[in-house]
Amino acid sequence: MKHRFFVALPVSGTLASAVAEWRERYARLPVRWLKDKDLHLTLVPPWYAEDPAPVIAELERLRGRGKISAEFRRVGYGPNVREPRLIWAEGPVPAGLPELQAEALRLAGQPAERRPLRLHITLARFRPENFPGLPVKRLEDEVRWPEEFAAVALVEAHLSPSGADYEILEEIPL
Repeated sequence: MKHRFFVALPVSGTLASAVAEWRERYARLPVRWLKDKDLHLTLVPPWYAEDPAPVIAELERLRGRGKISAEFRRVGYGPNVREPRLIWAEGPVPAGLPELQAEALRLAGQPAERRPLRLHITLARFRPENFPGLPVKRLEDEVRWPEEFAAVALVEAHLSPSGADYEILEEIPL
């Protein structure tokens, strides 16, 4: 049986707490908020495979590579402002992140990413057709959320009609 995997940088408890505090102001929005434990920066987009063991073995090569320091500066709708489907936090791409992503893609056996890398974490999802019904049409909050990504993780996505739930299968310290 095939499973849906992706490679991510899990967020720290400090960043998850900052997100939770921010989220309280918008709790009334009819969106699917990600659970604190599911907040992450995706390095390798989802793919289907039967066995995670070979990818875990390859990702071990990232052990001790070095932490990535970043800062999230804005929370808003994305990825397309004309047809948003997410609430996300964004910031400038930090040094070392593009190289880490390229290496993670290679180690996971996935093709190189063609889209430019954007530093972002998804906070909530909604269907684009539901955007006109959201009570907040403009969302451009400035934030200062520093983060030090300390590990890379192989994650399994369990999909359901109520949204995805993520299970970290292996976390490797950077």
